[in-house]
Formats: sequence, structure tokens, C-alpha cells
Amino acid sequence: MYTEGQTRGYHALPDNPPDAFAAQTQNLVDVVTGNHDDLRMDGPTARAVLNALLVALESSKAGRPLDVPGS
Repeated sequence: MYTEGQTRGYHALPDNPPDAFAAQTQNLVDVVTGNHDDLRMDGPTARAVLNALLVALESSKAGRPLDVPGS
């Protein structure tokens, strides 16, 4: 957010593993136990999202942009 000459960032979502995938993990548990039948993310998609998240965290630590392999 930019206001009064300053930029501020707000993070409402937990974006560090393992918290970042808590909702997806619960969805998988619900599907496997029969409590829900709508799997929100398949395995390959979940792996791609995790890979992008891990690269973003490494990029932040390195202080420079990093490429996400396979994208």
C-alpha cells in the first residue's frame, strides 16, 4: 500500500511452510476421509505451487529475483 510517500506491506495469509498449505492439507484429509468430495488441487499443481513458494522465499533471503524452474 502506498500512502503519504510511504510504501507498506501487509500479509494476511500465512506464507511460510508448513502453514502455507494448511488449508489444502485439510481439504485432502476431508476428501480421503469422505467428508468432502471436491479436491481443490491435484498433486502436480500442488507441487508447482510449493516450488514457486520455496523459490520466492529463497529470493527474499537472497535479496534478488530468482527463476522458478519449469515455469
